[in-house]
Amino acid sequence: MNRRVYIETYGCQMNVRDSELLGGLLEEAGGEIVAGPEEADVILLNTCAVRERAEERVIGRVHQLSAVQRSRGSRLGIVGCMAQHLRERLFESLPTLDFIIGPDAYRDLPATVLSESDEPQVLCRTDADELYDGLPGRREPDAVTAFVTIMRGCDRMCTFCIVPFTRGRERSRAVDSIVAEIDELVSRGVREVTLLGQTVNAWSDNGLTFGGLLRRVGETGLDRIRFTSPHPLYFSEDELAALAEVPAVCESVHLPMQSGSSRILERMNRGYDRERYLAIATRLRQEIPELSLSTDLITGFPGETEEDFAETLSAMQICAFDASYQFKYSPRSGTYAARKLQDDVPADLKQERLEQVIAYQRDLTARSQKRLIGRTIEVLIDGRGHRGREQWTGRTRGARTVVLDSSDDLRGRLVDVVVEDAGVWTLRGRLSERSAT
Repeated sequence: MNRRVYIETYGCQMNVRDSELLGGLLEEAGGEIVAGPEEADVILLNTCAVRERAEERVIGRVHQLSAVQRSRGSRLGIVGCMAQHLRERLFESLPTLDFIIGPDAYRDLPATVLSESDEPQVLCRTDADELYDGLPGRREPDAVTAFVTIMRGCDRMCTFCIVPFTRGRERSRAVDSIVAEIDELVSRGVREVTLLGQTVNAWSDNGLTFGGLLRRVGETGLDRIRFTSPHPLYFSEDELAALAEVPAVCESVHLPMQSGSSRILERMNRGYDRERYLAIATRLRQEIPELSLSTDLITGFPGETEEDFAETLSAMQICAFDASYQFKYSPRSGTYAARKLQDDVPADLKQERLEQVIAYQRDLTARSQKRLIGRTIEVLIDGRGHRGREQWTGRTRGARTVVLDSSDDLRGRLVDVVVEDAGVWTLRGRLSERSAT
């Protein structure tokens, strides 16, 4: 191949893992992954289509990169969910593109990059069997954390969501393949793995459920296991038991709620109501006392009234979310909501409600953080801080970011940290005497 490739990633952890997959495929074909577009013969933007804002960012970035493309004669392509979602319109709006490739066609990427054709190329098929098992993934050699995709696609068909149209139906990897990949990561020094899937707890393999998978992965020697994102509809007693019983499973659950109103949840086709969600959150808090609970929230969904929005705020209070990702609703073309539901909440009211949710979550998070001051907590150090070689950053089992100072090389170590101060997003601490010796 003998070409230098730059990959820029937008979106969720699934996209980050897909970029590692793309990098591995291209390196296996003889390509070289480079750090910037100015060095590249091929520029890839691996994209997200879940929010309108994400697509707008990519379009703006393509315009920026067109100058680099012209000066170097490089090839420029969009891959991933946005390519699949907008496949019929991308070349018209972005004529500088050389190719677009959807999530199920990554195996064809090396041949597409090598192509000498001047014609724009579109590879956006869907493949109900594609799991990318056994393909190389480009990982940093000294990484202490890693993402492992255990399933692809989604069957839920939430009325606002484009994922089933861009990533297809749910399909699960075999348990033996997942465990083999994790065994290899452990042998390379990885200490924490995040299991990935659009509805990760819908995973199954010949009768083995997600709870059983957590138990199998817990036997690999990993220090920590995370997963994202589970769907409330699929939460089971077996899964709850595994969360409480498997020592390596972290006390951190991201459980998307989207709305606290049963009426809006029904319009979203989420498959659960307010009471079901609150019951799961309550059980999680009861069974896992140190739990850090986070969620997703959408404001301004079609038909959302003041009463519906008030129910979201009250659900936030009841659940006492430690963190959340907040969005105002934007129609995604092709979804049921875009086709059938009137986008009737004014833009300024969507924004006002979003700002209320952000402010309320900021207060909840600040209180959650401050409760940790004075406590000693386990932190996995995964990199250096911004203030020199003697500052380090890491995460707690509850997924909180911690910053501390030490002249020792702490990368990859599990250390005990005494929390001395708490910002809204970051904890500040010092090594405990036990870890310092």
